[in-house]
Amino acid sequence: MGRVQCHLTTIWTNNVQKMKIFYSEVLGIRVKQDLEKYVEFEDEGIRLAICERELMMDYSKDYVLEHRGQRFQMSFMCDNEEQIEYIYHTAIEKGGMGIQPPLVINSHQIAALFGDPDGNIHEVYANI
Repeated sequence: MGRVQCHLTTIWTNNVQKMKIFYSEVLGIRVKQDLEKYVEFEDEGIRLAICERELMMDYSKDYVLEHRGQRFQMSFMCDNEEQIEYIYHTAIEKGGMGIQPPLVINSHQIAALFGDPDGNIHEVYANI
């Protein structure tokens, strides 16, 4: 039996269009397919989708319940501190929330944390 490979990460939401704008404008991830209730992004090193929560309810009514709090985190490597600053402040301007402004976390790395419009927390970082 061969190994499996993660091919796609999907974020379930009630705000597909708001999330699409956030991920494309803040992180610059290219929209590959936009079907209104399902948007797929593709960029070097990532394949991401945002899908309307109601579509999952067709499979299981357990998904009627809204989840709160951190469900996962994605980390995005940046080239430098200026790029981290730009993404962090743009995330806030585009409907996200600031969690941790850029901070040198050890002598080798700087990182910032922000939340998307649904509250999923993500990290941008760079090696220094």
